[in-house]
Amino acid sequence: MAFELIDAFEWLRTRDFAPEPNHGGAVNPLNPFDARPFQMGEFVTINNDYRIERGGNNAIALAGTADGEAGANTPSWPIYMEVGRYDAQAIAGNRGATGATTLLWSGTFEARTTVCNSLLPVAMTVGAPVSIWDIDTFGTTVCRGLHTRNTGWTIGFVTRLNGNHDIRFVRNVV
Repeated sequence: MAFELIDAFEWLRTRDFAPEPNHGGAVNPLNPFDARPFQMGEFVTINNDYRIERGGNNAIALAGTADGEAGANTPSWPIYMEVGRYDAQAIAGNRGATGATTLLWSGTFEARTTVCNSLLPVAMTVGAPVSIWDIDTFGTTVCRGLHTRNTGWTIGFVTRLNGNHDIRFVRNVV
């Protein structure tokens, strides 16, 4: 479980975007067997070509630090796919050979995620504000996830701690 939508407090809007071709050395980040596939709940940005870009530079040494490429001040959205939905790997046509994936584009929601760093540099607590930073939760890929806010935008608040690197949060940015 990387990301589970618990409750939508208001109308949620989703948008489909294609990934940047060969971004970060990935042949197709929508392919779960790729060396660096996208993770559900990973926060991504949209580039000038209106394509998804992964945060970070895949340097494990930078995990737990503010993103040097765009920083915690760059708008980011979580990747979200409903359970049992596999069409993202098949969508092609005008979106390019790599298909497209869905982002939670706007709305307030509560979700459970493991795409977070709940321990360093400061342990998260219930009610703590969170922002988006480079994190290393999968051992081989630095991606954007939730981190205790000390710089950047507050995108939500911790509502429950389920264990190390496993939290529930309310996203309240539109």
